[in-house]
Amino acid sequence: MSRNLLYLLLFFSCQAKAQQVFNFNLLSAGVQPFDHCYFVYGMREASQGATLHVFKLDENLRIVDSTSQQLSKIKIPEILRLSSDTLHHYLSIHIQKKGETVVRVFRCKSSLQEKNIIENIEVQRLNNSAMFSSEPFYFRNKAYAIRQTSDSGIKQFYLDKYSLISETGNYDYKSDWQWAFEKKDMEAARVILADDQFVYLFAWRVTEPLPSQWLLKIETKSGVLKRAIKLNSKIEDAYYQFGTCFQDVQKNFYLSGQKLLRNKDGQPLCDNKDPLLYLFEIDSLAEIRSKEQFTITLPKRPGTQKCNFNLIRFWSFTKEGPAEIRGEADVFSKEAAANCFVFNNTFTFSILKNDDGNQFKSSPMVNQPALLNLINPGDKLDLNGKICNVGNTHSLFTAPLIAPVKIKFAQDSLQNQMWILNKTDARKKTRQFNILRAMKGQYQLQSLESFKMEQSAELFILPGKKFFITSTTSEGKLQIKLYNW
Repeated sequence: MSRNLLYLLLFFSCQAKAQQVFNFNLLSAGVQPFDHCYFVYGMREASQGATLHVFKLDENLRIVDSTSQQLSKIKIPEILRLSSDTLHHYLSIHIQKKGETVVRVFRCKSSLQEKNIIENIEVQRLNNSAMFSSEPFYFRNKAYAIRQTSDSGIKQFYLDKYSLISETGNYDYKSDWQWAFEKKDMEAARVILADDQFVYLFAWRVTEPLPSQWLLKIETKSGVLKRAIKLNSKIEDAYYQFGTCFQDVQKNFYLSGQKLLRNKDGQPLCDNKDPLLYLFEIDSLAEIRSKEQFTITLPKRPGTQKCNFNLIRFWSFTKEGPAEIRGEADVFSKEAAANCFVFNNTFTFSILKNDDGNQFKSSPMVNQPALLNLINPGDKLDLNGKICNVGNTHSLFTAPLIAPVKIKFAQDSLQNQMWILNKTDARKKTRQFNILRAMKGQYQLQSLESFKMEQSAELFILPGKKFFITSTTSEGKLQIKLYNW
């Protein structure tokens, strides 16, 4: 058997096959997950112009409802590919003609009721996100944003609260109040949670002699500060970076992230191989009930590492029952030749509360050299799976990835790790989906399919270890492929 034929057979044996294929007679189409369903939308030609069609699919990809909307004076070749959002719990589909600076929006509830068409919205004013000084945090029909000013080199931070004016037009907001940070030594702040009563902020201060990190609790109706909690103790030489948080039904607040020892500015240090996770439990009266830290033991990487710092990014964090917290996090390791970190592993963890304190347990990890087929640490132009420090150090822990590699992580029946991964090749203008799993005693990268960028391929996770991939066919129509993994 020739070597080329052997490689060909190995390639096809490592390819996963779709279980079902669904074809939709829709052009300029897309898919939007929303309210535990999937909304397939796209255009069809009609005698009086184009018609927008929307199909509601359940988690088994069965069509449970549909609607359509006649769009006069529009022909399909004249429009850009449709896009969508679910801001303020409405499905909004954006329709824009090529070469025009206005967009038309079709909006409805997840029930496909309360349909509405909004005409002639300037593209730059769509959803009015430009009115916020920073990325807003939305809770129902409210929006919160951090604003920063500078006078004679002194930073002043504000928290602004806005309310939605109308759901039937382009989203516009009125200002409810602004809260000025009293301290003038603020470095940064971030809205991390909001409910009907309070909005919570994580704040970084550059106090002397040591910086400090704070949790702020502000009343949503009045904009009055109710409590400021300093995370650092007086004798603690450590820096707390924000990771994640949640609030349970009893209004207990849980805050977690990465704790950097012997650190004064939040900059990653190279002598911090096994990262520390911290956990604060804060009751409804904003009193700290417990404060703990846990060590994440990582596998030893082969070869000599110039820098052993590992960065943790949270994927999920929630409470299971009355006494257990579960989470999932990704590990990013320092890249030798640049100020970047590259994705190299995932772990799950649980924190079980008992009379003796909190019992921490994390899933075992092994090195994954197969990831090097998707991540190229030495290529500065290849951003797949990388986080680079382009601003303050907090962005390393909170900013979205430019080209994320991981889509989903799970464990098989033998508790072996499995990933659904993707790689974007900017030079070849392609996107490839893969599964990394244990096969015959070793981890192998299993190819799903590769797409050209103009096919607009996307992958969506379903319950029960199923997923589907959407793409545009050569005829410009939408195709969905269902997979098991």
